[in-house]
Amino acid sequence: MIFAHTRIDSGSNTGLNQVGLCLVWTLPLKPASQDAAIQVCHALDAWVSLDVFMIVLLIANFDFERMTGYAMQHGSMSEGCDWMKSHLAFECLVPSVSLCEGFALVAAAAIATHVIPKVALRACRNATTHRDEASARSRASSALAAVAAAGQAGQVSEGEDGSIATGSSRAPLVQPSSNCY
Repeated sequence: MIFAHTRIDSGSNTGLNQVGLCLVWTLPLKPASQDAAIQVCHALDAWVSLDVFMIVLLIANFDFERMTGYAMQHGSMSEGCDWMKSHLAFECLVPSVSLCEGFALVAAAAIATHVIPKVALRACRNATTHRDEASARSRASSALAAVAAAGQAGQVSEGEDGSIATGSSRAPLVQPSSNCY
């Protein structure tokens, strides 16, 4: 029952994450909507549990028999298992875990669901960063073009304090800092 629940939970989150990434990548969303959708995709990616489930299966394959044997002989199960062996003449638990032939395919799917969303999210994040930088450059170019146009029209004057005025407003002249690129 736990296995079935994990598979359904992991599958639905993986599917939602993939659909979300496709929507972010293809739909013409506003920047704020894109950023919010990317955050949702990050959260869905964090909830995908197929990779964790595969690691648990690997550990169980190598150590479950040894850990259970220790618990039956020396740990918290020893008293009950000893009683069952002496009074009922059978072992209380026969631990055995083995991987089936489909494990490699499921392991490949786990690796894919771990790697692909991270690559896609990084590409989305880089695209939004470039979008924001281009938008900032565009706003700066528009502001400089407006100042240049006002200057050609004779509406720009420089004050004694280093400020510039266009028409009736006056603003300080911004000097670039040394850490600008």
